[in-house]
Amino acid sequence: MVDYGDQSTPADDNSLPEVPERRNWMHGDDSERKFNQMLKAMPNSRRLAYWTVRVAEEAGRWAEAEYKGGLVDGYVAVGYVDPELDEVSDKELGVIAYQFTDDVHPGHLIDLLEVDAIKVPIVRRAVRYEAHVSLRTSLREGVAGCWAVGDQGDVDEGWLTAKHVVEDEGGQVIFGQQIDLFERGSFVGSGLVIRAARRAIDVALVHAHAGRHAPWEPLSTTLGCFNLPVEFVKLSGKLAPAKIINVPTESPHLMASAEWPQRFTMDPAGDDGDSGSLIRHTKSGAAVGIYVGQDILSTTSGSYKYFGVGVPIEQVQAVMRVRLFG
Repeated sequence: MVDYGDQSTPADDNSLPEVPERRNWMHGDDSERKFNQMLKAMPNSRRLAYWTVRVAEEAGRWAEAEYKGGLVDGYVAVGYVDPELDEVSDKELGVIAYQFTDDVHPGHLIDLLEVDAIKVPIVRRAVRYEAHVSLRTSLREGVAGCWAVGDQGDVDEGWLTAKHVVEDEGGQVIFGQQIDLFERGSFVGSGLVIRAARRAIDVALVHAHAGRHAPWEPLSTTLGCFNLPVEFVKLSGKLAPAKIINVPTESPHLMASAEWPQRFTMDPAGDDGDSGSLIRHTKSGAAVGIYVGQDILSTTSGSYKYFGVGVPIEQVQAVMRVRLFG
């Protein structure tokens, strides 16, 4: 089993089969690229890297069959099913279907997914999701994640933040609404909401008419993977370290679709007001995602766990069609 200790990368999971010389990818070069990128981040974990991407491919296909037409009240991820969180006997690589509800309870086994030489468990976890919007409700404010510029020849540019930061009490985005943005704890300007992702993709673009305008250097991006050390800047300006514990399904189709929100989780979570912050790889500074809130999970002993939630930067770029700068 994988050790989630303080090491910078996890040990390999020797219970998984060896990596085949001939990869059995569903998505060809794209999956091979992600495998190599994940392996670079976790060089001691070749089996875990390969089977993570391979299971994530099949998990995407399972999700499309299970939730026909899209999924807006939860998401599907790849991670370790865990006797602490799920009604299972062993900790092993599997698929986790998160279902948002107020009736939180431990995960339970719903199926087995056949992936080449192995069968992995699929568990459904009933979790309560909380967006980490600012509690100062008299103000419309959020964290400025990074600067973004439209990549389709349009003139849209501004700060990326979480969409729920710019929604009214009914969950509707008010375009043209003014919002105050903060970066590293400091006010960087006011702006108007000019673009928002559709449906459950929690990202919006705010055009700044005060503060800094010009983009800096193009922002590199990286794939989130198990135990990857990341960090994000809180609304207060304090730097918050964390580690990724679940990764999204692997499907270019799902990643580019507003009907299929992709999320990853990390430990620990942030706090109210941190939504919109850019999650970065600690060592390289590459963008991993946009912080949006936390999942509250029930343990099998009756206590609770709190995991931070991010929108993968790959889906941010695909759905918003932007180039990133930082």
